[in-house]
Parts: sequence; C-alpha cells; structure tokens
Amino acid sequence: MTNYIKNYEYEGEFKNDVKDGYGTEKYFDGSIYKGQFKNDLKEGKGKLISKDKDNNRIEYIGEFKKDKLYGKGIINWSNQKQYYGELNNNELSGFGILKDEKSKYIGYFKNDKRNGYGATFYSEQNFVILGNWINDNIEGIAVILSFNDNDRLNTNIEFRDEKIVNMSNGEIINMSLSDDELDKIREGEEYKEMINIYKCKISKKLKDLCN
Repeated sequence: MTNYIKNYEYEGEFKNDVKDGYGTEKYFDGSIYKGQFKNDLKEGKGKLISKDKDNNRIEYIGEFKKDKLYGKGIINWSNQKQYYGELNNNELSGFGILKDEKSKYIGYFKNDKRNGYGATFYSEQNFVILGNWINDNIEGIAVILSFNDNDRLNTNIEFRDEKIVNMSNGEIINMSLSDDELDKIREGEEYKEMINIYKCKISKKLKDLCN
C-alpha cells in the first residue's frame, strides 16, 4: 500500500491503520528509509540515506528506536568518513570507531564527540595518542606513541585546556600489536584490555593507572 503523508511517501505494511512491519519512506528532500516500523515509527533494523548539515551524503545501516538512530550501526559519509559502533538519540554515543583518510579513533563517544578514554591513530604522521578526550579534545595525561620500524618511542604529555603543559620522554619499547589486530577490536571490554596493556607497558610513570 502506498500513502502520501505529510512530506513523504510511504509504501509498506500497516497494522491498525499505522505503519507496522517492513516498509519504505521516501522524503521530498531525497532521503530514503527502508526497514522496520512499529506503532508508526522507525523501530528495529533499517537503512537510511540522507544528508548531514554540511550537505554530505550519509548512509546509515543499523538499529532504530522511536524514529531515531539508537543501538549499533554503521555510518558512511560521502567524504570518506566512516563510523561503526553505538548510537543514542541520533548521536554517536558509547563505544565506536571513527575513521577518515587521515586518522582513526577507537574509543568512547558522547554527544556526537569523542568523550572518554580512547586512542587516535594518525596514519600520515605515524603516531598514536592515547588518553582521555573531552568534547573532541585530549585532556589530562596522555601518551603519544611514535612508530619507527619495530621500535615505538613513547612520550608522556599532559594537556590542559587543549594546550601542552608538561612533557617527558619515555623509553623505546617493543610492541607486537599490529594494525590488523587493532582492526579486529570492536567491543569495549577488548578495548579496555588493550588500553591496560599499553598503560602497563609504556611507562613506569603510569604504573598507578594499571589495574
């Protein structure tokens, strides 16, 4: 059945005269949703193609709740950015991986920004920043790993108000964690274990952070 409602066209299943089951919504702005509905709202699994505030094309495949992105999903932007992880109320929230052409962040999000413990990998400069993020900015004591063949030089840096306030060079250490192994990291508990390994191996100055 096809219905023209408000600013979109709906074709799919109904129950008690409301959208319920599988269906497709086509909006007049060009957005398209295909997936599950419950009580007239997007609920369950589906695929949404739309645009963000910067007019970049977005493709979201994942879970919905009460018409909003909620649960686990994958977002692909037309500018080569990609996110896969947890969402809440249409925002990146919880554990996830966000990557673009220059960097990849593995860690926690809140309010659509990096918030909580996480690691950002910069491919061109060949280094990693591990630490606590607040609204997309590193804050407090962080560790920077610079890669040189099999040796990885670490530097302890303290950030405050987005500025470096203290820095101390660490020792050269051998680490066996490869890029392929990092790509396999998906769940929060596995990530926490990796972070604890880094904390304990990188520097004795961070030993009070080790569990």
